[in-house]
Amino acid sequence: MSRLIDVINGRFETDFKPADQLFFEQIREEAISDTAIEQAAMVNSLENFGYVLDKALEDKFIDRMDQNHEILARYMNDKDFQRLVSEWMRRQVYDQARAQSRESVPANLGTL
Repeated sequence: MSRLIDVINGRFETDFKPADQLFFEQIREEAISDTAIEQAAMVNSLENFGYVLDKALEDKFIDRMDQNHEILARYMNDKDFQRLVSEWMRRQVYDQARAQSRESVPANLGTL
């Protein structure tokens, strides 16, 4: 999927980061788990399947945008929600940043 980000950035001169691929992965996973899409894939050629999938992708992009807006609004307006998300993210980012930092320290400097 990161190849998609590379192609988009190259062709459209955007600056999407590897983290942005999560959005596309979420859309893909929703499409794969959609039984109507699965059935369309089973009974159509790739070309004909495109007609079904293209419309479904448009709907899924809009749904994802609506969901993200809902999350943003909740985060900004509900202090308990904001606190829970912030505390969870704080731990996740802290642990990951420290793990990555330890991985990038040369072995002989790690014992100083």
